[in-house]
Amino acid sequence: MRRINKHVSALMLIAFLLHAVFGSLEFVGAWSKTIQTLTMVFAFVFLGLFLIHVVIGMVLASKSAGNMRKSKTIYIRENATFWVRFISGVALTAFALAHAIIFLGIMWQWFPMGSVMTPMLVIDIFLGISLLAHLLFSMRALLIDWGIKTNKIAVVAIAILIVALCAYLIASFVVFYVGALG
Repeated sequence: MRRINKHVSALMLIAFLLHAVFGSLEFVGAWSKTIQTLTMVFAFVFLGLFLIHVVIGMVLASKSAGNMRKSKTIYIRENATFWVRFISGVALTAFALAHAIIFLGIMWQWFPMGSVMTPMLVIDIFLGISLLAHLLFSMRALLIDWGIKTNKIAVVAIAILIVALCAYLIASFVVFYVGALG
């Protein structure tokens, strides 16, 4: 199950980054029907992988909780990484759902864009924070599963790629919200 989860996690990260890049192109004004379609396609690919990841994560978490119950010791300090991953994953799920509802609501005109700008900004900030926490505390295990933790060049390349993409996403996020609120 962990083997499946490592592949799902990698594909999910790629789908998320592609969704975010195409979505940020819309944010900075490079809107087209193709970009909007690609944004939605990668959102739904991400959603499918996300649901698989959540199910696998819940199964693995319940096994860990069962082991803790059997030993009658929680070991909070020793299992801190597990708990941060678990809590950030739950928060990530909640904020991703709120993000999807707001963007679908705007797209399907359930409510006007101006009325949801502040809640959208707050939700997206917390979505980013929970995503960052989840990635930071999960990346080490994922790199070990991929077998590249000892390959310093690969680790640095992946880190640089993620940081560069995050910087681009933050910049487009700022451009969109400053333009929409200003």
